[in-house]
Amino acid sequence: MDIDAFVAAHRPAWDRLEHLIKRRSSLTGAEVDELVDLYQRVSTHLSIVRSASTDAMLVGRLSALVARARSAVTGARTPAWRELVRFFTVSFPVVAYRARWWWLASGVAFMAVAWVTGAWVAGNPEVQAAIASPEEITQLVDHDFADYYSEHPAASFASQVWVNNAWISAQVIIYAIFMGLPIPYVLWVNAENVAVAAGLMASRGKLDIFFGLITPHGLLELTAVFLAAAVGMRLGWTVVDPGPRRRVDVLAEQGRAVMSVALGLVVVLFLSGLIEAFVTPSGLPTWARIAIGVLAEVAFLAYVVVFGRRAMRQNETGDLERAPDLAPTA
Repeated sequence: MDIDAFVAAHRPAWDRLEHLIKRRSSLTGAEVDELVDLYQRVSTHLSIVRSASTDAMLVGRLSALVARARSAVTGARTPAWRELVRFFTVSFPVVAYRARWWWLASGVAFMAVAWVTGAWVAGNPEVQAAIASPEEITQLVDHDFADYYSEHPAASFASQVWVNNAWISAQVIIYAIFMGLPIPYVLWVNAENVAVAAGLMASRGKLDIFFGLITPHGLLELTAVFLAAAVGMRLGWTVVDPGPRRRVDVLAEQGRAVMSVALGLVVVLFLSGLIEAFVTPSGLPTWARIAIGVLAEVAFLAYVVVFGRRAMRQNETGDLERAPDLAPTA
């Protein structure tokens, strides 16, 4: 084979491939197709040159060109920032939105249990006596409940709260493995804990202090826990009623979608922890602290509804495996 004639005949294709590789972050659809076609052609050229020539420089150039083209065609991932944007605009909100009725049911059930139990504790001295002595209740109502939010430095307290709340939500999602059966019990236990504190505060006429301290961060915090419970129970229900598709396929898809919520709640609970550490114990008026909590709650729900509804209309499921993964990029 006349290697010089071969190089002269195919050099334009090699130069064009190199040009496309350099511009791979801004290629049009037609240019992407051309890139793939040239990659295949130059790979063939490399094989021919290796078998018919001893020109090490030519082999080296084509080998490097083919390797770069392979990276652009098959090995390049979308930039991390795009994946992050997609996660927060599609994957997380669409899973939350699709679970909205389970989410609502979890919240309503929790509030019902907490309200009934709190009223029972507040109105029955015998129940209060079984929980703690009068002196202990006085200490809790007059000091411990409020001091809890200010006895540690705000930064370390925020970290502690975040880890604790994230662990509760993670437990709830993990329980989805057991068809979600333990999740109602977890919600029940947490509802009882809130109810006992509220009932004891109400029995001493301090219910306003209770809501003034728990509302700023509690709205977002409990909403996150309800969401974790919702997606966990929804995943469990998939085992019972997978619909027309194979149970294993639906379960795998829902499991990956639940991971979107688990990751998203890390951020939500971090924000809740910041509010609990810096807003709840602050010297702001009670109405201002509650307003901040309400604003955070409304903003989160609006975010889920707007982005989640839009993603659902585009038939997104939040399944991380369905996210775009490969594309010619920088």
